[in-house]
Amino acid sequence: MCIVGIKPKGIEMNKNIIDVIASTTKSYRCGVGFAYKRSNEQAVHFKKKVNYSYDELYKDIEALNLKADDEIIWHGRAATHGGTTDSNAHPYILGESSKNDLLTTEGTVTADNKNYQGVFMHNGIFNIKSTHNPRLSDTYNYGREILSNLEVIDLIKKDPELYGKMYAKYGWAKLAFLFPDVGVRYTTDNSEWIHDRNLGCIFSNGGYGASKYYDIGGKTVLKTN
Repeated sequence: MCIVGIKPKGIEMNKNIIDVIASTTKSYRCGVGFAYKRSNEQAVHFKKKVNYSYDELYKDIEALNLKADDEIIWHGRAATHGGTTDSNAHPYILGESSKNDLLTTEGTVTADNKNYQGVFMHNGIFNIKSTHNPRLSDTYNYGREILSNLEVIDLIKKDPELYGKMYAKYGWAKLAFLFPDVGVRYTTDNSEWIHDRNLGCIFSNGGYGASKYYDIGGKTVLKTN
């Protein structure tokens, strides 16, 4: 099962949250990615790849120097459909089509780009038939079939709960979106997200936590205390 995490607006970024984000690399070996939006920008920046190490991801997130009113979402992938590739890691750009099985793995989506509305991440499995690209994941194909419709995007921005109920027929799914104009939106079918009061973050399931490992000379070692 994948994991989606959200640090919403109003939560101070701290080392505990950065550790939880970076620890995603320990449990989810099929790809890790994140997207963030600064409160003073109408832009979403993102990066994703398979071979992310704890130290590299920690340094990448720490270097952003995110503030309380900035938003960040992150994802750890457990592959069910499609290969273990950087392109199949999350997030996906809304509206992007693949070229030779490749998708953008790092970049920026702005509010003035009408073709690409934002980015999204998914925890669950979509039961959807698609002719777009069977070598890419079910999330990509769902995005091409359903989330390329601007009316659907408007519904997600205005009423994500209603969207979740209307589109639950396509499979069990928890979706997190980050839009350049309105920020974070997240949807579900009938299962609840976890609101961690200590961290102030929101998770699609309980598969998150602080790191239980550290590195010695490139070797991963389990903490004993």
